[in-house]
Amino acid sequence: MICNSKKKGFTFIEIVIIVVIIGIMTSVVLVSVGGNKSSKVVEIAAREIAGSIREAQNNALNGKQINDGTGDTACGHGFYFDNDGDGSGLDSEYDYKLFYNYDNSGTPNDDCSEALPGVGVAQYYADHSLGNKVEFSDSISKSIYFTMPHGTVYQNSALLGGSAKILLVSPGGSDYYTICVYASGRVEEKKDDVPC
Repeated sequence: MICNSKKKGFTFIEIVIIVVIIGIMTSVVLVSVGGNKSSKVVEIAAREIAGSIREAQNNALNGKQINDGTGDTACGHGFYFDNDGDGSGLDSEYDYKLFYNYDNSGTPNDDCSEALPGVGVAQYYADHSLGNKVEFSDSISKSIYFTMPHGTVYQNSALLGGSAKILLVSPGGSDYYTICVYASGRVEEKKDDVPC
């Protein structure tokens, strides 16, 4: 009888090497996935803000009237944030609101001639807050406003000539996202702090 004395299998050293390689690969994957979380959080917030601006724009283009019991006729809709949290109607640098303006000038039929942002009266109808401690990074209060029925774009009470930029920053300050609103009404999100 012939016996083959060779045993098949792995040695202890080979198994240890394989376990170490798998451990290194797992740690690399976990680090890369964890690093993307901050970027994803800012991207999600940017899409949320762009969606809210588009909602205000659609409300203006569709002539939406808000039934809030005041009886006021909306002349346009807008988006407002104040990253200072200085008591201007928002609680923190994470908050933003949707609003409509109405003409309370006393002119017949409230013809909206005096309802531009900063001139007419703003009535807030939707309060929102950014999640995951993403902040607005611009240093001044911003409003983006669309007139009814044509959707003419205003920024901070002035007719928008080119584009308006809203910058969001991650909690650690390492990731940025830019939301651009153009005079044509186009709204787009861009990764990083880039010009519009």
